[in-house]
Amino acid sequence: MSVVSRYGARVMEPSLDPKVFNVNEVAVGVNLILLYGFAAISVIVPTLLGVSQRGFFCDDDSIRYEYRKDSITAIQLMLYNLVLNAVTVLFVEYYRMQKIEANINNPRYRWRNSHLHALFVRLLTYFGYSQIGFVMNVALNIATKHVVGRLRPHFLDVCKLANDTCVTGDSHRYIIDYTCTGPPELVLEARKSFYSGHSAISLYCAVWSALYIQARLGTVINNRIVVPITQTVMIMVGLGISFSRITDNKHHWSDVLVGAIIGMFIAVYTSVFWTDIFSNNTTESETQPLLLSTPVRPPQAQWSSEEEERRPGVIVSPSSASSVVSAIGGQENMEVFRRTGAVVNINLPIAITNVVLLYVFITDYAIKVRGITQRGFFCVDPSIHYTKKSSTVSSLEHRIYNISLTVLSVIIVEALRQFRRTNRSSDLSYRIGSTKIPKYPVAVLTFIGYSQVGYIVNELLVKFVKGFIGRLRPNFFAVCDPLPIKQCEIFDPNTYVDEYSCQGAADDVEEARKSFYSGHSTVTMYCAFWTVLYLQARLKPALRNNVIVAILQTLIMAGGLFICCSRISDNKHHSSDVLVGIVVGMSLALISTVWWGRLFEQSEVGENLNYNNCMKETI
Repeated sequence: MSVVSRYGARVMEPSLDPKVFNVNEVAVGVNLILLYGFAAISVIVPTLLGVSQRGFFCDDDSIRYEYRKDSITAIQLMLYNLVLNAVTVLFVEYYRMQKIEANINNPRYRWRNSHLHALFVRLLTYFGYSQIGFVMNVALNIATKHVVGRLRPHFLDVCKLANDTCVTGDSHRYIIDYTCTGPPELVLEARKSFYSGHSAISLYCAVWSALYIQARLGTVINNRIVVPITQTVMIMVGLGISFSRITDNKHHWSDVLVGAIIGMFIAVYTSVFWTDIFSNNTTESETQPLLLSTPVRPPQAQWSSEEEERRPGVIVSPSSASSVVSAIGGQENMEVFRRTGAVVNINLPIAITNVVLLYVFITDYAIKVRGITQRGFFCVDPSIHYTKKSSTVSSLEHRIYNISLTVLSVIIVEALRQFRRTNRSSDLSYRIGSTKIPKYPVAVLTFIGYSQVGYIVNELLVKFVKGFIGRLRPNFFAVCDPLPIKQCEIFDPNTYVDEYSCQGAADDVEEARKSFYSGHSTVTMYCAFWTVLYLQARLKPALRNNVIVAILQTLIMAGGLFICCSRISDNKHHSSDVLVGIVVGMSLALISTVWWGRLFEQSEVGENLNYNNCMKETI
């Protein structure tokens, strides 16, 4: 009955009547259980594990603000954003059906033996789409708050330190042993500053609603003022909620900024990738059911691989774009893949050469010869007086994790795609010389190679920047253990010390000069985001289940964020080091998948090679 029986049941399935679609209650129930079950787990697990216990400097003015009540409580925030999304969907779909699609014979929906109104189906469908990103947003925020444990601006006012901890002793000392006498629930909440959940959730819902209006009304409504004004008001309200967290002394400005960026990013990703709300929006397309559009595949070759192998006299005209080098001089093709009809020829020597060049490129001999920049410091700079801690995730462990993540993801996804091949699958075959190669190893090695290009560029770039800038880590003083310095003994904050001797181990001191930017963050988020985009390009078309793909992608990003946040809680990096590392890593992942690997342009390796202009000639 189902046209996708090989892939599992969809939420909506066609019936014998092409204008009637059945709602699959089993698929709906499974998706709801997966989504909200994941939401429950994301709340329960961090709560059971507890919040990171971070220390502080007594003279840190950023945590000395007074405690104030919330302008917008968490319950009010949730209700506002849920109502915003629901009312927006209800109004937009009602407007489309009454004003734009009045003369269109819309499809009908049926559940068991009952007919469902199209407006009701659309409301649940698009509101459900918004809930996917909403749940993932909340899950990431809760996990990050518990892992980082950053102190809120009102922490000291809520904590109410016992035993005059900040009255005696050196005010520049980092305090980790202390007792709070304030209300336990307020003290616990005061350890959840990074990042702002209010800003992430409010901006997510505002941007998602704005994108939804743009997708559903922007191209069909005649009034060019209503849509921009509505979108602007939504975003302004979201920004107002975000800014209230600063005026209420609930968050530092950086918490609000990061929350806003993450919320908007998830809104865009949910709209464009997870739910693809920008398809099926013309008045003509509403005659189709609310199903995600399938990717448009390039036209197949006019002959199969078997026919190609039976045609020894077939040659390709030099005008073909498949071979750039041969087109300009008849020289040997320098590309790894060259397509002739339905056969993709693999140039093994060039492939091996590319691998050798790639891994030679990562060598950092020049960086080692140059050495690390020797930077000075201010004695009273609290940002480098943190205690020394062992790494939660070591350099070796995080490299093993990241490489295993990409490699295993490719191996599993490509195996799934091979297992679930349909008649629409590409009929390409692969050869090295006259030897035919199975599709599976070609796909696995190709996509792993694509991931390694950005990975190696990322590793080399971060090593270069670390050595060139030489920013001191938060634990530099504890690692360096400098000999007595006259300027530090008189605590002159205006004196910059650049001549000093460290008593700590030389290797540890050298590592303590490599704070900017975080290598763990940039490599981890590169591999995590590359894998997320890879799953979007390769797993989603085969699995066709938004909830499962979204959960997998969220778990991968959560694992990456955990490693990133651990660099702050381990006193290995400043927050700005981690933030820049995340931005660089995700940017390289996007470039690697979209431009270098072109994962979204091909269903099979070599399918996007230009062969339409090939001219077959029989000798």
